[in-house]
Amino acid sequence: RDIEADGLEAGPATLATYRDKGRALFWTTISTLAGFASLAATPVAPIRTLGLWAGLGLAFAGLAAFTLLPCLLSRTMGRRAALPERGFELRMQRLGRRVTELAADHRGVVLATYAGLAVVAAIGLARLTVASNALHYLAPGHPVRERIEAVERAGIGLSTVELLAIEGETSSGDGFRGERRLAELAGLAIELRQIPGLISAVTAADLLDDLGARSPLGQVFPAAELRARLAPLVFADETGGRELARLLAADGRRTRISLFVPTAGFETVDPLADTALSLARAALPGATIEVSGQYPLLLAMQRYLISTLAWSLLLTLPVLAVTFYVLLREVKGTLYALLPNLWPVLLILGGMGWCGVPLDIATVMVASITLGLVVDDTIHTLAHYRTLSAELGERAAVADRMEKTAPAYLLTGVILALGFGVCALSGFAPTARFGLLSAIAILIAVVADFTLVPALFGRRQQ
Repeated sequence: RDIEADGLEAGPATLATYRDKGRALFWTTISTLAGFASLAATPVAPIRTLGLWAGLGLAFAGLAAFTLLPCLLSRTMGRRAALPERGFELRMQRLGRRVTELAADHRGVVLATYAGLAVVAAIGLARLTVASNALHYLAPGHPVRERIEAVERAGIGLSTVELLAIEGETSSGDGFRGERRLAELAGLAIELRQIPGLISAVTAADLLDDLGARSPLGQVFPAAELRARLAPLVFADETGGRELARLLAADGRRTRISLFVPTAGFETVDPLADTALSLARAALPGATIEVSGQYPLLLAMQRYLISTLAWSLLLTLPVLAVTFYVLLREVKGTLYALLPNLWPVLLILGGMGWCGVPLDIATVMVASITLGLVVDDTIHTLAHYRTLSAELGERAAVADRMEKTAPAYLLTGVILALGFGVCALSGFAPTARFGLLSAIAILIAVVADFTLVPALFGRRQQ
């Protein structure tokens, strides 16, 4: 649009634009792709799938930017220099230059302000927590959450941790179908129910005791002997055998102890499971006992969140560092260029710590995604910095680029913030947090591009 305003036709204007912007466009495609694709390193399947498909989509978008877009621009754009919206662009350009020059002229104040905020944010990182209670992903008034909480308050467990006990290879007899092992299971169940915070526990011995209490045989045999006598009779019945097999293998080699735990996070459930595991190993000598079940798997996924955040950042940062080094050809400049892009990530994560917003299955993605997105403006500002600074001086080089790109920075920042921000309307807490935090990070990055980048690279030549 700027070049067309100078009188060039659409085709030549498009070619001139790509000569100026092509380098930055290529590297912004690489950096954004890296930010999303780094999520593929996580063991959490939904996040990994998002990273892979978003990376693939961005690769196609980058290809289209160098093939389809220039064809459309060169054939469909007419002379639009006199359109009314041109006035808005010019005002934004003047604003961008004024802010840039002001930040460069007051470099010490700007850097001191950012350094102070960085220290506060770093302290907030120590307060950052991980949310692993899936029930709290729903709003407090959500009917599903209310009903689950009501049922658990009534003493009925809906979430279970399973202890799988496997009889040792050297054992003899009927294994867990035998009188001794069933007696040990019955005693273990009593101990487990006494664990504070555990809702209940169920073993095969409980099922057999319940049947024995309803059977006339209960008046004839003691409880320990009755369990062993009932087990083969129950397995011989189609319905009874199917139900008992949920807790005890027909050959007696394996048994399952179901622990009904609160629907809570791993910080609550893990200690309960560890205590139960210790009791089970003491009560069932010679057996191999493992923690299993769907709920522990769900909680294990939550524990991977921190590693997901760390790996995504570790994989994205080298790509950004290489990008800036190629553009600037100096290590010091590369470190300077990384600061405005790490700044939004640090401020968001630190702010989450101070405000008590936890990392969860969605907010853990904020860092790598925003890092991949916000770096684009910095790349466009610095794409020709090395050449222009030699010709115009450092201050003028940054101000010149910022003036030309300020409208795009502001508009794309608003568009991205609104695009992510709409997720804040979700009733699912992780999605709402992810959308809101991403939108805030993008707006923070825009401010940093107009102030921190000029303060770092717009040093006035004496």
